[in-house]
Amino acid sequence: MNSKQRPGSIIWFERLFFGSFAVSFIDMFVHRELLFSDEEFGDDLGLMFIFAMLGVMIVSYGIQILLWFYTAHRASNIARWIYIILWILGMAGLAIYIFDYTTSELIFFAVAQSLALGSIICLFTPEARFWFRSKGLIAEGDGVDLSDIFQ
Repeated sequence: MNSKQRPGSIIWFERLFFGSFAVSFIDMFVHRELLFSDEEFGDDLGLMFIFAMLGVMIVSYGIQILLWFYTAHRASNIARWIYIILWILGMAGLAIYIFDYTTSELIFFAVAQSLALGSIICLFTPEARFWFRSKGLIAEGDGVDLSDIFQ
């Protein structure tokens, strides 16, 4: 057994995480005219707004990638909880601004958040909890039947 082997639920976490990530990115691309509309601002201020939005999005996606890496490859419990807290905040944001979204935005949001919720559930299976407790390093002979954990 390789001590770097990851449980199946962590692999599923990654799949669902990147599915959510992809849906979110596609949503951003499909609705870019809503995100980057500068009709409310003058030309100069509108351009600054567009660059600010791009900056926020780049930082946001960067944070998501870091959380994925530290959760799925470093078994960081802190990254796991930050990911969960950010998901909860996203859902709270939906509750506050639900009437500002178009139907297609809500559909994309629902699909992305459902995939994200699935990825969060994967982080709390017995095998995932054991993997996080062991910091991702499982040693042979520690009294645990690894064949039962990593199926």
